[in-house]
Amino acid sequence: MSTHKRYYEPKRVQVYEGGGRNSISGINATVFGGTSVLGMTIGSMLTSMGSTCIYPYRGSNTIWDLKFKELKPTADMGNKAFVQLNDFANETEIKHVIRDQNVVVNCIGSHMWYSTDKEFEDANIRIPMTIAKVAKENPHVKRLIHISAAGADPNS
Repeated sequence: MSTHKRYYEPKRVQVYEGGGRNSISGINATVFGGTSVLGMTIGSMLTSMGSTCIYPYRGSNTIWDLKFKELKPTADMGNKAFVQLNDFANETEIKHVIRDQNVVVNCIGSHMWYSTDKEFEDANIRIPMTIAKVAKENPHVKRLIHISAAGADPNS
């Protein structure tokens, strides 16, 4: 008998495991930063188990650009959508993207190529705070997964 106390009991998002690759898992995810290598891997894993993923992106690129070239085939059964946002810190746009989702994954984070401190601060502080605030207000969101390599304070 173990005396180990478990402080956190993991809860599962509603997942249907009765079928194979063609089953629907019940997970509807929005993957912020989905065009990164980590975002592509997470999106690929989610869609291969039957989830639906939305990939918001910023900029004037279209889905035919090279940035999406490797992201397109990651969806197993085509359960993916690309949504262009003008500003990731705009709460109205983020509310629209996570409107019916039950999982929100944030992979927006540290890059070596930020030219100013403001760009670094936007990607690692302001945008994640906005995503977390909107996800908390949405009653459908059961999980917010935030992945960052910004070297945050260990006491945070």
